[in-house]
Amino acid sequence: MEEINALGWQIKKIEQLKDENRRLSEQVKRLVETEHELYRIQEQLDSQYLFYRQLYDTVKQFNAILELDEILQISIQFVLYVLNFERCLILWRDEEDDEFHIETMDGYYDEALNQKISSLTISTNEPAIESLMEAGQQVICQIDCDQPELVAMRSQLGMDEYIMIPLGRTSE
Repeated sequence: MEEINALGWQIKKIEQLKDENRRLSEQVKRLVETEHELYRIQEQLDSQYLFYRQLYDTVKQFNAILELDEILQISIQFVLYVLNFERCLILWRDEEDDEFHIETMDGYYDEALNQKISSLTISTNEPAIESLMEAGQQVICQIDCDQPELVAMRSQLGMDEYIMIPLGRTSE
C-alpha cells in the first residue's frame, strides 16, 4: 500500500512538474515575442532618428547659404536621396507671364525627356493646378488617379505619380 501511495505521489509530482513546465514554456514564448517586438520598435526608432538627423543636416545647410539655387539643389537632393523619390522638379512662378517655369530638376536621365521637361512651362490656368493656385493646397496624382486634368499632367511632368506642393504665396 505504501508503494502505491508513493507511486501516486510521484505521479502527482510529475503532473505538477509538467504543468510548471507548460507555464514556463508559455512565459518563454511571450518573452521571445516581446523581444521581437522590442527589436521592431528599435528599428523604427533608428529609422526615425536617421530621418530626423538627415532633416537636421539639411536645415543646417539651408542656414549656411543664402543663394536660392543652392537651397533648391539641397531641397532636390533631400527629396531624391532622403525621401527616396525617383524624380524631383521645382517650378517657379513668373508673375509677368503668369506661368510656371522649371527652376531646377533632377532624376530625369533620358536625354529627350530631360530636354522636354527642362523647357516646360505650365500656365496658372492649367486645370491640374487650380487648387494649388486658388486654395494653396497640394495636388496629388497617384497611379490609380482618375481625374482627367491630373492624369493629363503626367505626360507633361514625365511622371506616373506626382505631388505638387505650393511654397510661399500662390494667389493674390
